[in-house]
Order: sequence, then C-alpha cells, then structure tokens
Amino acid sequence: MRVADNGPGLGKLLPSQAFSPRVLGASGRSSVGLAICRDLAQEMGAEISLTSSDVGTEVLVKLRPA
Repeated sequence: MRVADNGPGLGKLLPSQAFSPRVLGASGRSSVGLAICRDLAQEMGAEISLTSSDVGTEVLVKLRPA
C-alpha cells in the first residue's frame, strides 16, 4: 500500500526520525502517529518505509502474503 502527498515534505527531518515518538511534528507538538503505525506493521510482519522530498512525502507499507 502506498500513500503519497504533494506537500513540502519533511524538511530537515530524516525519514528514519519520523518514526520516533519524541520528534516534534510541524505543529510543534509531539507526534506519535507514525511510531504507532510502525509498531503495528511490525507486529503484523509488515514493513513500513518513508521517503520525502521538497515536493511530497510517501509512505510505503509492504504487507506479507496471506
């Protein structure tokens, strides 16, 4: 499953840092959404990755075969 947007991207934030629950989101508040997604994906044997540029961010979730 692939989800992408065409926003400003992550800026100086590294994609690997985006999964940390301690990283502040663009709103200035702590963000735990991607950390929860990563934990749930790992529990189900899936993989989740994030790529970003100045023209958008993409989240890719690879589910294991049923």
